[in-house]
Amino acid sequence: FRPACLDGIAEAKLKRSPHGIGAVQQLIAEDLIDRPDSDDYFLGLMNLAGRHTKPIEEAFAADPGLQQVLLRVMDVEGSGECSLAAIDKYSAPAQTWSQTLLRLCTNGVYSRETLLDKTLSSLERDWAQFRSGWFSRFHGELAPSVGMMAPHARRYLALCHSRIAPTVAMALGALKQLDDAGLLDARALLEAMQPVLASSVKAQVEAALKQVDHVVARDPSLRPQASALLVIGLAHESADVQKQILRRLS
Repeated sequence: FRPACLDGIAEAKLKRSPHGIGAVQQLIAEDLIDRPDSDDYFLGLMNLAGRHTKPIEEAFAADPGLQQVLLRVMDVEGSGECSLAAIDKYSAPAQTWSQTLLRLCTNGVYSRETLLDKTLSSLERDWAQFRSGWFSRFHGELAPSVGMMAPHARRYLALCHSRIAPTVAMALGALKQLDDAGLLDARALLEAMQPVLASSVKAQVEAALKQVDHVVARDPSLRPQASALLVIGLAHESADVQKQILRRLS
C-alpha cells in the first residue's frame, strides 16, 4: 500500500538536505516509493559512506537495486559540502569512498575496468580542483595496469589539455607508462605535450620535456617538430626551465 502522501517526498527531503538519504532509502527498500533519478538523490547516496558506520553492503542487502545505480555518485560533481572529496576528507580511512569502492571491486561487485572508465569520465569534465582531485587520487589507488590503460590512450592524451594540474600530472604518469610500453603514436604524444609545455607548473613542464626526449630518441626524424614545440616553454618564468629547453634546442 503506497499512500498518496508519499508522492514526491523523496525529492522534497533530498532537496532540503542530502542527509535525508537514510529515510529515503528505507522507503525505497520497503517498496513504498520509486527510486529517484535526480542529482539530489545521488548527492544523498554520497552520505552512505564516510559519515555512517554501516558498510555499503548493508544498504545493498536492504535495497538490492542500489548496486546497479550506486556508481552514479561518480557522475555528480557535488558541492563544497557534499562531494566524494568532501566526504572522504572528514572520514575515517576505512570508511572513505575510495576504500569502499576498492573493497567492492575486490569483492567482485564492480570491475576495475568499470571504475577506471568512470574515473576518466569524471576527470574529462574538468570539475573544480578540490572535487576532481579525488578522481586523480583514486586513479592512483586503483593502480591500473598498462593493459587496462591502453584502450584509453586517447583519453589520457586529451587530459593533458585539462586546466586542473593534478589531472595533468596523473595523465603524464599514465602516458609515460604507455609510451615505455610502445603503445603511443609519437606524433600524437608530441601534440599532447603542447599545452603541458605552456603550463606554469615547473614540474609538469619538466615531465613534458622528458617525454619529448623519449619521442626524439625513438624517432630522430621528429626533431624539427619537437624543437618547434619546445619553443613554447621558453615563456616559462623559471630560468632553469629556459636553460633546459635551450640546451635541447641546441
